[in-house]
Amino acid sequence: MKIKLLTDPQYAASSWCHATLKGIREQAYLLKISLEELNDTDFFLSAANEPNCITIVTGTSINWINKISSRLLLEKLPFLLVTADYNLSFDGKISSILVDYRSAMQALLSHLEQNGNSKIAFFGMNPSSYADTVKSEFFAKEDIYYNYGNIATCTNQFFQQISRYDAAICSNDAAAIYLIHFLSKKGIQVPDCLHLASFGNFLLSNLTGTPLTSIAIDYRLLGQQAVRLCSFLIKNPSLTVNAFINGILKIKYSSKGSLQRKTVSTALPSISFHTPDSHPDINFYEDSAISSILALERLISESSRLDLQILELLLTGETLEKIAEYQNLS
Repeated sequence: MKIKLLTDPQYAASSWCHATLKGIREQAYLLKISLEELNDTDFFLSAANEPNCITIVTGTSINWINKISSRLLLEKLPFLLVTADYNLSFDGKISSILVDYRSAMQALLSHLEQNGNSKIAFFGMNPSSYADTVKSEFFAKEDIYYNYGNIATCTNQFFQQISRYDAAICSNDAAAIYLIHFLSKKGIQVPDCLHLASFGNFLLSNLTGTPLTSIAIDYRLLGQQAVRLCSFLIKNPSLTVNAFINGILKIKYSSKGSLQRKTVSTALPSISFHTPDSHPDINFYEDSAISSILALERLISESSRLDLQILELLLTGETLEKIAEYQNLS
């Protein structure tokens, strides 16, 4: 049995993708399944309908997923799509394991509404992402703030309209962390002046002073389940299977407490809302601000418990001598 793996080259830079690939590699090793990781060019140059072989396609870029899926369908090569959602034109034709972002968004909205928030924005939407497209379905056009590859511009546009909102749901924790720091510099504190929620449950958000209410998604489990499903599909090639991974709502400091409304005045030009007619190819991960946050999250996620304890003590202002004493270190 063999699995070929194709990964969206833009998505590959994210911590979510790293966790998914880790799960795929671990489970393939445990089940003694041969795993071949290829880019799409190399894959289609050598594409063949090998017996007992299936391809995992993972990513979030709408254009990339549609291109790869259409090509695989055309060449009648069996594959499993691992993403947030996919084009309805593929419905019933391909097997998939998806992150259930619709239920996750409903959970976030329900939590915020129960805490008295009646006007909620969707901040940082990447219009080239399937995941963000699913999340945006719950918002009116004028309440969506698009990130066209520059989180600073998106944040300025939202800040100009912030007095309209009780709360915001961010497309992911990286965007939320950037927004929290921006607002703090403007004297607007979360959650005192704005309730905030997000997707990702980053470890980094717990070290920023404003722990984020967020949807935690086990991307490692997503990868593991993808391999298990591939094993089933190879043994049952006539079947099409669609499965979902659910997120878990983690309620933290950023959405608690009563709001203290704050008047905001800016000298920024007026905002023009724009919903793209098509899906532009935007590389969310090339933004230096976002890539720095993602790199730091990856560093923290790969750190030991002792490493994290030392970092937390450093953030409190403790001296190196005191930290060594607390941790029984030289």
